Amino acid sequence: MKKFIIGAGALLLPSLAFAVTGPDFGYFVSLFSLVLTVLNTYVIPGIIIVATVYFLITVFQYIKGKDAKEQGEHRARMIQGVIGLVVIVAVWGIVQLIIVLAGIGNTASQNPSCPPGYQWSNLAKKCM
Repeated sequence: MKKFIIGAGALLLPSLAFAVTGPDFGYFVSLFSLVLTVLNTYVIPGIIIVATVYFLITVFQYIKGKDAKEQGEHRARMIQGVIGLVVIVAVWGIVQLIIVLAGIGNTASQNPSCPPGYQWSNLAKKCM
């Protein structure tokens, strides 16, 4: 145990001498931001599209249904589809609210400051 403490102290002494403030976790922040961007841009809208298509297919099956029993099954599936869509959108909105309130997401300004004499162009996405 004594050797471990001496060894750990010997390893940590240079960091104290050079006044190292701690590790840089910037790569974790950028990775987290990338994951959030992919989820918000592709995954969640994809799930919403799939749920909407499911709902529309169920509506067409309900319309084409021949007997009351078949229409009753499709009516129940339509209600499930609507509830699913509402839950997906509500959870997505709550998560976005938490991200904004916690300041976790992409906090970059939408219109960055430009040098004097230039203005931000939304069309070109650069200072002109």
